[in-house]
Amino acid sequence: MALSNENGFTLVEVLVAAALFLTVFMTLAALFAQATTGFSGTQLIAASMLAQAEIEEAVRSDGPESRLWTEQSNRVLWEIDRTVERTSADLLDIHVTVKRVSDGKVYASLWTQLYRPTVL
Repeated sequence: MALSNENGFTLVEVLVAAALFLTVFMTLAALFAQATTGFSGTQLIAASMLAQAEIEEAVRSDGPESRLWTEQSNRVLWEIDRTVERTSADLLDIHVTVKRVSDGKVYASLWTQLYRPTVL
């Protein structure tokens, strides 16, 4: 019986197929890793919650108070910038921006107006 009549793959064909499969797999793995580290939904949620809490704190406070401070949440250091300005006699503008300290990227930015009549 001659070897040329047998069915199957040669060792070279198997090695080439394995190399192609590995190349495609590694490319897809690298793309997936880049996509998951570039966007983190938990960081967006944490920044939004910090911004909302800061808006609520500004509403509860007695007078216009602006401040800049840092807070750590979910192992991330955040810079929270709250600006409160009286735009008219009875309106307060409240702006809150939450940035990640490590790269300076803004993850949340909230703005609201509050009607607070001046007491005579």
